[in-house]
Amino acid sequence: MSTTTTAKTGKYEAPTPAGRPGAYGLRTRCLTPFEVLSQSIAVIAPSASMAAIIPLAYASAGNATWLAYLVTGIGLILVGLNVNQFTRKSASPGSLYSYTTMALGPAWGVFVSWGWLVAYIGCGIALAGAAANFMLLLFGSPTGAVWPYIAYAVAVLVPWYIAYRDIRLSTRLMLILEF
Repeated sequence: MSTTTTAKTGKYEAPTPAGRPGAYGLRTRCLTPFEVLSQSIAVIAPSASMAAIIPLAYASAGNATWLAYLVTGIGLILVGLNVNQFTRKSASPGSLYSYTTMALGPAWGVFVSWGWLVAYIGCGIALAGAAANFMLLLFGSPTGAVWPYIAYAVAVLVPWYIAYRDIRLSTRLMLILEF
């Protein structure tokens, strides 16, 4: 994958796989198999929460908890099978919104991409807020405490910088945090 600056315009050209202009897909040989595995494990961690919240599910669903998990599991399998069909045709760095665009058109692709953006921002805000809350619990909550603000900034900026700086470091860190 190469990045170039054109001599005529002096503008930066986006990197493309194998240096081919207009090529589409993910850059090859960027991550080792171990790093891809660690990224996969880190991404499926939210599904592990399904096992951790069984008592809460039981409190809501009672004896129908097994049915709720069965229906949810079947739904997850069906979604995975559908995504698998698209990934066989295109290894896209654009996530599910690229597949939605291919299947349903650009309007639905934009709708899904905005949904993903809102979900990512919402999760980031919630996690940074949790970090600030933990700092309040850890160091007390005196009036005018700066710890929550520092924790909030660190919880937002450090992961952003690590992901921006080096994807390999990011994937290794995700695996370490999962363990």
